[in-house]
Amino acid sequence: TIVAFRNPFPVPKRFLATLKPADDDADAGVFTLMNKKQATSLGPFQTMQIPVSYTPHSIAQHRAAIITQLLDAAAADGGAAGGGTADLRWEFPVLGIAEHVHTEAAQKLSCRSRKEVRVIAAFPLTGLTTSLASEDFTSDLVVGRD
Repeated sequence: TIVAFRNPFPVPKRFLATLKPADDDADAGVFTLMNKKQATSLGPFQTMQIPVSYTPHSIAQHRAAIITQLLDAAAADGGAAGGGTADLRWEFPVLGIAEHVHTEAAQKLSCRSRKEVRVIAAFPLTGLTTSLASEDFTSDLVVGRD
């Protein structure tokens, strides 16, 4: 995921991008900022991209925020008293919804050509945190012409 931030000022400024996990999120390490440096100089009305990685460990919903803060506000306006931009920051909410958690074991089905294979395979729902009632799911894979 990429969050785009645009310098709203007609002069060059320096900005700092940080990641803040949600207070109620127990699994706070699922979001990671992927930019090489956090502080970035942007020209007038220039845009920067802030890449965010989402790697959930369980099937759940996670929240965080990307915070972009103006670094050179005090130098630009002569201090906090003048222009009111001393603590200027933008907060972009990030919502991650895990629908699938990757498992290491790959399932392989094979048969001779023009032959039929019928297999009952059990696939565990890795990462499912809530208990569900017993549900059956059936799938047919048809390859080629009948």
